Amino acid sequence: MPGSRLRRFRASAPGVIGSISAAALGVVALAAVPASGSAAAQFRIGGHGVYEMKFQDGTFGVGGRAEVALDFLFRGLALAGTYDRLFPSCEACSSWQAGGQLVLGGGPLYVGLAGSFHRFDPGPDYEPPEGLPPTGVTEEWGVNVVVGVRVPQVPVVTPVVEFRQQVGSSTGNRQTIVAGILFSPPGRRNAPRPPRGGQPRPPRAR
Repeated sequence: MPGSRLRRFRASAPGVIGSISAAALGVVALAAVPASGSAAAQFRIGGHGVYEMKFQDGTFGVGGRAEVALDFLFRGLALAGTYDRLFPSCEACSSWQAGGQLVLGGGPLYVGLAGSFHRFDPGPDYEPPEGLPPTGVTEEWGVNVVVGVRVPQVPVVTPVVEFRQQVGSSTGNRQTIVAGILFSPPGRRNAPRPPRGGQPRPPRAR
C-alpha cells in the first residue's frame, strides 16, 4: 500500500461493532458444549483463502472461520467468527482483520451482516508523508454486508464461497472474496429402536 494513502482512523461506533465481534467469538467458544434435545448446536470450523480489494488494488491472504448454527432460535440462523491474515506487496508490512458475522439462509445461499476490525502496519522502514502520524499504522472498524454459498458434499465437509462488501467507510469501502472448506463433527448415532409395538422382544426359550 502506498504511504500516501495511509491515514489513522477512529472508530465511529466501536462499542456496537466490538460487541458483535465479541459475541461471535464467545458463542463459537461455547458451541463445543453439548446442548440437550433439539437445541443442540451444529458447530463448524475451517480455513479459507482471501482476496481483498480497495481502490482497484488487490491483496491475497489466508484465514480461518468458526461458526455455530442457531436453528433453535430461528431456522437457518448462524453466528460466525472470522480471522484473515493478508499479505500486502510492500516489504516488512503486515495486515490482518477479524470480525463476527450474523447470517441467515434457508439453503445453500446465505446473507447477513458483519462487524470487523482491520489493522495495517507499514513496518519499521515506513517514512510518513508530511502531516501524517509517524507510525503509519491504520486501524479501522467496519460494517460488512455478507453473501455466501455453502455446498455440502459429504457429511463432514462443506465448501464455502463468500463475498463481503464493506459499507460506510470514510476512506473507501473494501470488497473481500473468500473461498474455503468448513468441517463439522459427525452427528451422533441414534439409539437402536425397539421392535414394532414399542415393547422389547422376550428372550427365546431354549
